[in-house]
Amino acid sequence: MKRLIYFILGICIFISHATAYADIGNIDPNAPSLEAELIVSDTDPTLTEGVRLSWTAVPGITYYRVFRAEYSGGYTYALTDFAIGGLSYIDVKTRPDKTYYYIVRTLISEGNALIGEDEVYGRPSNEVMIEVKSAPPGPVANKGYILMQIDNPIMEVNGNKTEVDPGRGTAPFLRDDRTVLPIRATVEAMDGMVLWDDIDQKITLIANTNRVEMRIGALDYSVNGYTKTMDIEPFIENERTFIPLRFAAYNLNCRVTWINKSEEILIVFNGTASIMN
Repeated sequence: MKRLIYFILGICIFISHATAYADIGNIDPNAPSLEAELIVSDTDPTLTEGVRLSWTAVPGITYYRVFRAEYSGGYTYALTDFAIGGLSYIDVKTRPDKTYYYIVRTLISEGNALIGEDEVYGRPSNEVMIEVKSAPPGPVANKGYILMQIDNPIMEVNGNKTEVDPGRGTAPFLRDDRTVLPIRATVEAMDGMVLWDDIDQKITLIANTNRVEMRIGALDYSVNGYTKTMDIEPFIENERTFIPLRFAAYNLNCRVTWINKSEEILIVFNGTASIMN
């Protein structure tokens, strides 16, 4: 009798604490269909910036888990600690001269450590294999990414989609062959800060141990106290401050790649940002 009571209590705890990611009764039995492609640097085509993974939606599913292995079938842990609420992810944590294997699984429910329950997955996707020839030097473990698209008010941050400028529909666009955007979304996505001095009309960007200062209408700017020059000045439009993305990102220790066929901008940053006063 006691065992029966404990069993019923355990079920109640699980129902009250586990997060449901799908209506199990409405799940399509088909698994996601997975594709992968390399994203290469636009400034150095020999460098692999990341592996873009994209998959088809499964009805009734909101979240997915991506798995990566260095041999076929060797999947142990999900690639990210968080569930991915979209249909794509860019693996920017690859190493040079390696072959990687990937699958995607639907996430039906989270686990519950209190009662020893693991996450519940649906059927795995097909397995894809991709060879990474070379990769940018530097730390791998803490890399993150931001993906933006010209005239698209939605950006992707580490696999999850969010608005560039919540509630305003603001999107990156091209001016004088440069991508410009309200920079706050980009800097805050990498755990940085954006400061505004209304008197001097100065913008200060702080992220990844760097401090970049710019002024509205001025081509000169400073990085950690050193003066540099860019070819398009920051400006204000629709009550938003726009900044040339490439100049700002490069000087915040980010890598920026332009994906020509889709007019997308991939920003890869080191996730160990530190704030400078």
